[in-house]
This record gives sequence, C-alpha cells and structure tokens, in this order.
Amino acid sequence: MKNSFFNLSGEIKVELGDESFRMDMLIGLLSGIRKTGSIAEAAKETGISYSFAWRNIFRLNCRMGTPIVVPQRGGKGGGISIVTEDGEKLLKQLESISNNFNRFLKNNVPEEHLRLSS
Repeated sequence: MKNSFFNLSGEIKVELGDESFRMDMLIGLLSGIRKTGSIAEAAKETGISYSFAWRNIFRLNCRMGTPIVVPQRGGKGGGISIVTEDGEKLLKQLESISNNFNRFLKNNVPEEHLRLSS
C-alpha cells in the first residue's frame, strides 16, 4: 500500500423544519444581496441560478417566520432587495458558525496530515 494522505473537509446544512439549506450558499447569497441589492447579482456571485436563489430566499423567509430579505419589484432598471435587520443577525451568526467550523477542521489535522502506510 502506498503512503496516503488526507485532509478533513465538510459542509454544514442549516435545517429549518423540513427544509435544509447549504450554509455556504446562504452566506454567499445574503452577503451578495447586502453588497449588490440584487438577488440576480448575488446568485451570479454565488454560482447559482436566479430561480434557485429566489426560491431559497422565499423558503428562508417563510421558515424563519420573519423577513430575512425583502425583494422589491422594479421597472426598467430592475428591483432592489434588502437584507433586513433580522437577516443581518442571521448572516452574522452563520458567518461565525462557518468560521468556527473551518477553524475546527484546520486545527484538527496534524501538520504532516494523517498518514496511512503499509
């Protein structure tokens, strides 16, 4: 058997009732909307389709019981979307959890990695 090295990696799901959301997608989407004011632009930056982003914002707003993002339809120039105060709080919590999770992964792999050898 050859020497084999491996690292730890992972992904966090946020579960709300019977709905689940990828945490990295939520962080990207909410921070993108905050930055651009646009679900379409945030979706593009996050690497997801506009329709998938919109559905997830709708699902998130319904499941949280309070608006997280308030989309406003626009005319020629398009609409604007606003991350609410509750949305900002949620984003801050998600970013903190994500940072702690990534720190855990980084700190729990020995410098020489975990080695399996024959």
